Amino acid sequence: MQLLPERKTGGALLAHLAQAMPQQEAVVLPPQRLTYTALYAQATVVAGGLWRLGIHPGEPVALLVSNRPEWITVAFGCALIGAPVVAISTWSRRVELEYVLDHSQAVALVTLDGFLGANYQALLTEIVPEVAQHPPGQLGATRLPALRELIVFGQPALTAARGFAEVLALGRSLDPAVVRATSTRVQPTDVLYVLYTSGSTARPKGVTLTHAGCLENGFNIGERQHLTRADRLWLAVPLFWSFAAANALMALTTHGGTIVLQERFDADEAVQLIAAERCTVYYGMSHMAQAMLETPAWRRAAPRSLRTGAAWHAAPYRPPGNPCGSSPRGSRRDSGRGVCDAGVLP
Repeated sequence: MQLLPERKTGGALLAHLAQAMPQQEAVVLPPQRLTYTALYAQATVVAGGLWRLGIHPGEPVALLVSNRPEWITVAFGCALIGAPVVAISTWSRRVELEYVLDHSQAVALVTLDGFLGANYQALLTEIVPEVAQHPPGQLGATRLPALRELIVFGQPALTAARGFAEVLALGRSLDPAVVRATSTRVQPTDVLYVLYTSGSTARPKGVTLTHAGCLENGFNIGERQHLTRADRLWLAVPLFWSFAAANALMALTTHGGTIVLQERFDADEAVQLIAAERCTVYYGMSHMAQAMLETPAWRRAAPRSLRTGAAWHAAPYRPPGNPCGSSPRGSRRDSGRGVCDAGVLP
C-alpha cells in the first residue's frame, strides 16, 4: 500500500489514511479511541468551524493544549484549511504566552481553561484585559491586535471566549465539501507548524516547518525504525515539542500506526498503559525510562511489546535496564542530543 499521498500535506495524508484503513486506530487516550475515519471526520468538523469563524489559509492558529486527542484533531483541522499551528508550551506563564502570541501573529487561540495548576484564562486576562469585556470575535486587543478568536476547552469564563462545542456546532453546519475543496488548495510548501525554541540563550525563535518537510522527514524516521500500521507508539512527551509533533506523530501517521497518549507522565501509569495497550514504540526522555525501570510496576509486569523508539537526553546516560524489553532481533532505539523545543541534533 502507498503510505504517503501524492500531495504531501497533512490534510491529504489524513484523508488518504481514512480511506485506506478506515477502522485502524489512530489515537488512543483511554477510554477515548479514534479510528482514522473518526479522526478525519472530527478534523473536518474542526476545520469547518474555524472556517466559519473567518480563519483562512495562512492565518496562524495557536494551540495551548495538553496531550489529548483534541490537540491532534485541531492540528489536522488546521492542516485541512492551510492554517499554520502555533504550538504553545503548557508550561507557559504570562511573559512566554504574550511573547509567542504576539510574535506569531496568531489570529486565534485554542486553549484549555487550565492545566497542572495553571489558569490560562487568568493569564490571558492579565495580558489582554479586553477578553473580559468584549464579545467573541470582536476582541480588539491593544497588545495583541492580530488575535480575533479565543476558543476554550472546559468552562469558558471570559466574555470573549467561545466554548469548543460552539466551534464544532459551526463546523457541522458547513458543507464538508467546502473543507475538501480548501484542502486541495493547500500546498506541500505551506507551513504546517510554527514551533518555538526554549529561549534558554535568547528570545524564543519560531521555527516554521512545512507540510512536505514534516511528512517526508517523519516517513524517513519511521522507515529507519521499521514502523508499520501494526505499531503503537507511547507518547507522554508534550505534543508542543518538535520531538512529539514533528517526529513521533509524523513517523507514526505516515505509516498508519497508532498514537497512545499519556496526558502527563507518571512512571507507574506509563508502565501500565504501555502494557495494556501493547505499545511497540517508545518515545520519551531518558529520565522517563529511568523512572519506569525503577518503579514497582516495571518489576511486576515489564512490558515486552516494546521493540523500537527514540529517546532524548541532555547528557550521556546508561539506563539500569532495557526500556525496550529484551531487544529482539531487528529492534532499534535512536537517541537525540542537543535538545530544544523545535529541533534535535542527532
